[in-house]
Order: sequence, then structure tokens, then C-alpha cells
Amino acid sequence: MARTYAPAMSRQAFKIARPKGSYDAYISYLTRNRPGWKPPQAARTQHVGPPMRGPLPSYESMLRGLTFESPAQLEARANRMAAQQAKYSQQMIGQDYKTAADEAMRRMRAFQVAGNQAAAMNASLIGQVGSQYQAGADQLNAMAAGGAGMIAGATQADVSAANQALGNVGAPALSIGGPVGAPGIAGDTQAGVESYRGGTLPAGAMQTEGGYAQAGMAGQISSQNLRATQEAQAAYMQAMGDANRARASAVKELAMGRPSEAAKFLLQLQDSQRQQYALAMSMLEGRRGTTQEKFGRNVTRREQGRADKELTMKQRELNASLAQARNTAAMQGREIDEARSIALGHWVDKMGRPVLNAKGKPISVPKTVTTSGTKATPTPQAMAASASDWLNDHTSRTGQVLGTKRQLISYLTAIYKNAKLAKQIAESVFPSGAKASGGGGGLGAQP
Repeated sequence: MARTYAPAMSRQAFKIARPKGSYDAYISYLTRNRPGWKPPQAARTQHVGPPMRGPLPSYESMLRGLTFESPAQLEARANRMAAQQAKYSQQMIGQDYKTAADEAMRRMRAFQVAGNQAAAMNASLIGQVGSQYQAGADQLNAMAAGGAGMIAGATQADVSAANQALGNVGAPALSIGGPVGAPGIAGDTQAGVESYRGGTLPAGAMQTEGGYAQAGMAGQISSQNLRATQEAQAAYMQAMGDANRARASAVKELAMGRPSEAAKFLLQLQDSQRQQYALAMSMLEGRRGTTQEKFGRNVTRREQGRADKELTMKQRELNASLAQARNTAAMQGREIDEARSIALGHWVDKMGRPVLNAKGKPISVPKTVTTSGTKATPTPQAMAASASDWLNDHTSRTGQVLGTKRQLISYLTAIYKNAKLAKQIAESVFPSGAKASGGGGGLGAQP
């Protein structure tokens, strides 16, 4: 329903009314208890219209929205759902297998590249090994040639000295240079022999050893490259084997669990079908009850229209009186207490002060009627709403009720003129175990 909210008190007026109160708490209280009220426009009168609702659906349209299937259709639908879920599961298994295969391939390629790079780096050592052995052989040849020449010169000097000494004493001189088997000592040709033995032969052996070293280095490098390649391929084959076993196991488990999944979906569909049947039956029963209620009414359309017209006139009179009281209270920074005003018969604010007209007399509240056109008929819902409003006004920030159950019963009885129903409503809504604080001096308490 539409609502009209009076302006909130200004901060200065609130400080005068409640010097120790919190203005922010006051605004928060109004926001909680005024649906649709806008705090930024607190200084103005706010009109909140009723919520917009579309047309209610008919029983036929709601029944057409329900779907009913035969047992064969339910079973086929359950199988389709199970097949769809199996398809998604197979896609996930395939994605996991592809991820494992790609990871294994990347590792194998990384190992191969690392082995090839290491082999390429070591390949340059082969030439370095051969060159070092050749340099050593050349050094031996040079050393042997020089040493043989020095030895030959020294030997010739010694032979000349010995022959001079032998000539002085008349002895025969030493023979030099052979032939082979003749007495004497070797001559210049012995230097070539010594050079060959000390230089050529060791240099040749070193060159031969260098060739073997080069062959061994090449073999080691090839072995390293082959090992890197073979280990990478072995790791790849092992990873692919693990991935294949995992995929086969997952597919087998999926195939074994498919019948149980189909049975589970079938149970869910059957339960949903039963719920739709129950909903359709309840809707049909509700429609039948509504039809019987329409035929059982004793009020004719003419009487109902007359009662509605009278109620509209009374409501207009009440709205006019309420608007006058609100305008008067708004100029004084006060807020109308509708429930208490209806109970007292004249308009009062939240603090119980009467709202006076231009002549200084309280503004009276017109008596309202219901659609029955005779007297006000209290309903438990309206009385419960009034009781909840009374409890909200009589509850402190700490949750303490500022009033008694007897005061609530008196309040409801004064409004709705039904003491028995007021007592029942008060018994149901009053907090159990709540302790009132001192005789109900809260806002809106009945005098």
C-alpha cells in the first residue's frame, strides 16, 4: 500500500527533544521502520507508492508449465544425461592424457638438446688433444737433433785429444767410423743413430698415442651424446606408459560406473516427476476451493460495491485528517503515531502530545469501516502487526522491553475492541522471559 512519511526532526530539534540522544541512531531507526524511506531526503515529506506487481498467472498457465513424461521417456532422458556426463568425463580424461604426453615430449627434447650442446662443446677438445701430442713430438725431434749434434762434437774433441796423447808416446791412433765390427769408436753417423733413438722413435710413439687419445675422446663424446638421447627416450617411453595406464584405468572406471550414474539420474527424474504431480494436485485443489468460495458468498455485487464506496469515502476522510495532522506536526518537527492516535480518537505524536488545529483543539480521527460496511472487524494479521509496532517502539537499544504485557493488551483492545483476541495476540508476540523496566514509560505507552 502507499505510504506517506512525515519529515524527520532536524538535528537541532532532536537535541532539544532528547539532549542525550544520538541523531544518527534516530535516523537509523526511521530507516529500519519506514520501508522505502530515503534518509538523504529526511527533511521532506516522502510519498512511497505501492510496489509494482504484474498480473498473477492463471491455474491453466501454471499447469501448462509443468511437464509429465512416461517411464520410457524418463529412462531415455536418464540415459542421455548419463551419456552426456560420460562424454564430459572422457574429454577430461583425454585432456589429462594430452597434458601428460606433451610434458613427456618437452622433457625428452630438453634432455636431447642438453646432450647435443654438451657434445658440441666437447667436440673441440679432439683437435686440441691431437695438436698437443704433435707439439710434444716436434719438441722431442728438435731436442734429439740438438742433443745428438752436441754429443757428436764432444766425442770428436775427446777423440782428437786422445789421439794426440797416443801419438806422443808412439801408440797407434783410435779408429773412427767403422766399418761395423772393426775396432774403434763410432763417428759422425752415431749422432744420427742417437737422434733416431732419442727423437724420431719417441716422437712417433707420441704421435701414435695422440691418435689413440683423439679416438678415445671422440668415443667418449659420442657415448655422452648417445647416453643423453637414450636416457631422454627411455624417460619419454616410461612417462607415456604411465599416461596410457592412467587413461585406460580412468576409462574402465568410467565405463563401470555409467549404469549407476544412469540409475541415479533416473531416480532424480522420478522424484521430480512425483513432485510435479503433487504440485499439480495441490493447484487443482486450490482452484476447486476458490471456485467453491466464490459460489458460497452471500454478498451480492451491488452490496459489495456500496460497502466499497462507503469505505473509500471514509478512507478519504481519514487521509484528509491525517494529512492535516501531519502538516501541523511537520511544522513543529514531530512525527504522527497512527496506531496510538486511532486508539485515543485524536492525532498525537510519538511522544503522546496531541496535535492541535488552528483553533487550539485536538484534531479528531474519523472512524473507519471495513468492506463489510457495518463495523470494524479485527483480523489477527492486523492485530499482530500493531503488536509488533508497539514492541518496536517499546524496546531499548539493549533489547529490553519498556512495557508490560498488560499494557500491550490494553493498547490492542483500545484499537480493535476485542479483548479476547488482543490477549491471544499479546501472549503469542510478547517475548518470553522479557522483563519490563519500570511500569512501561516508553514511547507510545497508554496513559
